[in-house]
Amino acid sequence: MTYTIPLKLTKVHPIQWRSLKGKYRNENKKASFFKYVDELVANFIATGRVGNAKIYKDTKREVYKFRNGLDLAFTDIDLKFLKSLENFFPNTRL
Repeated sequence: MTYTIPLKLTKVHPIQWRSLKGKYRNENKKASFFKYVDELVANFIATGRVGNAKIYKDTKREVYKFRNGLDLAFTDIDLKFLKSLENFFPNTRL
């Protein structure tokens, strides 16, 4: 499964690699884990994969609790985050 971030182009200009690369990286840094999971869940439901949708919803809910309601950017997910999350789960009903 791939995740794409659309580029918002308003005028036609010659594409310069630096600006394109910078825009992609900036948008990618802002990409929300929770919004991505919502898109996956919607896709699973649309394709009849309700069981997968439930698993992703449940996982999102628990990560959301772990983050105390704060958004989660993909750049925030590193080894330290994963270790903390792993330690959090034994204390939950998951």
